[in-house]
Amino acid sequence: KGGPAFPRTALTYGKQGEETDCDVEIYPVQVKLNVAGSDGKPMKGVSKRFFVTKKLDTAGLLAKCCEKLLHEVDLDCNPKNSRLWRLVKEGDNWELIASNNILVEEAGVSTGDSLLLETKIEGEVSWPRDHAGLNGRDWREFQVGDRVDAICHVDTWKMGSVVEVGEKILKVHFDGEHPKFDK
Repeated sequence: KGGPAFPRTALTYGKQGEETDCDVEIYPVQVKLNVAGSDGKPMKGVSKRFFVTKKLDTAGLLAKCCEKLLHEVDLDCNPKNSRLWRLVKEGDNWELIASNNILVEEAGVSTGDSLLLETKIEGEVSWPRDHAGLNGRDWREFQVGDRVDAICHVDTWKMGSVVEVGEKILKVHFDGEHPKFDK
């Protein structure tokens, strides 16, 4: 008897065959991954559901998403030219997932969430969603002190704060970095 069956799977992680213990996760997070097209909107018919461990960080989630779609679509998907969005309400209300290596749960990702993988087209300066105006915010609307996720001096995504907003520039100070690396 009991109640309804809950979908579940078991994920193991750790080094097998060594002295260290392996952890087993009975209820990992299941997500639906969508791919953003060149217009920044989810491509029709291109999605995949899969499980990820709650102990995965957001950078690992991005890498896993690129790996899952490697053979599905013709994209140059890697963490340096890709970013993830999470659907917060039905429709097209997507929220950028910070890629500052916080745990999946801390980033607000939970079972049943839809994610959108956006990949910057080679040679383009802006992201497809930014170019199409789908991110909900024009860069000129930022104010000094706003928190942002941007590419730092070593070409990785990092959290920082806006320190200057100009006519054609947005200057960011990255957390834990010397001001000489402001970009």
